[in-house]
Amino acid sequence: MEAMVKKFQAKFRKVREELNEWETLQSRLISQFMNASHIIDRLQMLQSSKSYGDLNCISGLREAVLAKQVQSLNNIFVSMKRTLEEFHSIVLSLEKAHRDGRQLVKGGSSQPKVKQLQQQVGVKPTLTECLDGLLFLHEIHHSE
Repeated sequence: MEAMVKKFQAKFRKVREELNEWETLQSRLISQFMNASHIIDRLQMLQSSKSYGDLNCISGLREAVLAKQVQSLNNIFVSMKRTLEEFHSIVLSLEKAHRDGRQLVKGGSSQPKVKQLQQQVGVKPTLTECLDGLLFLHEIHHSE
């Protein structure tokens, strides 16, 4: 029983690493979103010929600036898509951790009974609490 709890501890260490990565991705996505928002705000101003003042005499300047901003916005959108894909891979990893945990409990050489699943080894959580915790983490991050 204690060996199984140690295996769950290893799973939770892996999950903790995934959650740290999730926080990093959240930070990155917020930054990407802010950059995209700033470009979108600028696009309205850059479309107006009044914004260029004396530079209006340069042929094609307004179109070139707008094209460059749209290209930057597109690059940010591509980066945001990659970031979202990384979020999805973490969700899949959390789902796998929960599924593996269930398999660990079900597929052991001696299947634990309900009493054993709720048995606590020292201050360590019960196997039921471990499974519930993995499921909860997956559900939270899947919905987010």
